[in-house]
Amino acid sequence: MKKLKSFTLIELILYLALAGAIVIGISSLLVTIIQVKEKNKVIYEVEYQGTRLMDEISQSVRNARSVNAPDPGTSTSSLSLATDNPATNPTIFSLLEDKANIKEGAADPVDLTSSNVRITDLNFENSAIEAVLPDAIRIIFTVSYNAQDNRREHIYQKTYQTTVVLRNSP
Repeated sequence: MKKLKSFTLIELILYLALAGAIVIGISSLLVTIIQVKEKNKVIYEVEYQGTRLMDEISQSVRNARSVNAPDPGTSTSSLSLATDNPATNPTIFSLLEDKANIKEGAADPVDLTSSNVRITDLNFENSAIEAVLPDAIRIIFTVSYNAQDNRREHIYQKTYQTTVVLRNSP
């Protein structure tokens, strides 16, 4: 007589527990991968928007003829630059509803940042010292991700700062 091989109840429970542990492990790994991907997307967006904004403002300051505002030794939340081109004179950088914008000449303001980020603490300081240091503008602002929820992977901010000297300064 031939004996049939089969699983005992204990073996079956052991195999199911092992399979369950593998499924839970794989699921946890996939959730972690998705969270990391989302966090990287948030960091990239903040870094990209902040760098782009700083480059735009810095280039405009370097190419400006002079600084209209802020006055030397003061700081404000907007920057007004005199340019050689009548179509872009004055060029004004400011903050409107958590977005940085630029107004060139008589044109309407244009947003420089997307709705995916919020700009806060935008500040321009004119560090010029008469006859010693030419117009030097210190630029500082904070960029944070504009999350609609409070998920951990959506919370990220970075503060940018630099000082730019006008090329056309005496």
